[in-house]
Amino acid sequence: MKKAISSIFYIIFTLSNLLSQSDSTIQELTDKKINEFISEIRERYKEVKNIETDAADDLEEMDYLVTVINWNNSKEGWPGVGHKHSFFEFYWINHKLIKLIHSNRIADHGIYKEYIYDENENLIFYFEKNFAGAEKYEERIYLYKSQLIHYQIKSFINEDDLTLDYRLKDLNKFHFARAENVITESNWRIKWFDSSQPGLDLLHNDTTYQKKISE
Repeated sequence: MKKAISSIFYIIFTLSNLLSQSDSTIQELTDKKINEFISEIRERYKEVKNIETDAADDLEEMDYLVTVINWNNSKEGWPGVGHKHSFFEFYWINHKLIKLIHSNRIADHGIYKEYIYDENENLIFYFEKNFAGAEKYEERIYLYKSQLIHYQIKSFINEDDLTLDYRLKDLNKFHFARAENVITESNWRIKWFDSSQPGLDLLHNDTTYQKKISE
């Protein structure tokens, strides 16, 4: 097997092995162990994000597939509105989802989301960039066994570009609620055509979590 393929599957194996090493509860995780998880997740993120360039010659052998759903697209722009688009990109290896991108934009307002999965299609990382007017921020969510272990939000409202990090011991109910919403949304997207899935309106019961988190 070629080097590029070996590299991506080494990261998958390493992350899977690391996540299964400990039977400890989430509350018992140490900062050192959390750092290990975060490091492995970041490596997984880089491998998945760069696979099309780093393994360009091996994509067919890896059974690599990208599915795109264009929900709305107007490259020419709408009168009085500007450019508008909304699309979803699903990235698969060997029929398993490794990455999902959702981009929604109207003129200068929009949201960009990335979901990263392990080899069992479990969500392990979520990134969101929101550039809706003055409410500009980046959000990162790290998950261990489908539970939140680290939360980061960076605000671009002030010139200081304040970044807030919340380790496991600092997390509160608003962080956990946010992570649960992200997981639910991820599951809903994966099962896109399953009419039994709840509507996404159920995810937006608490629309003030960013403000609460930053207080």
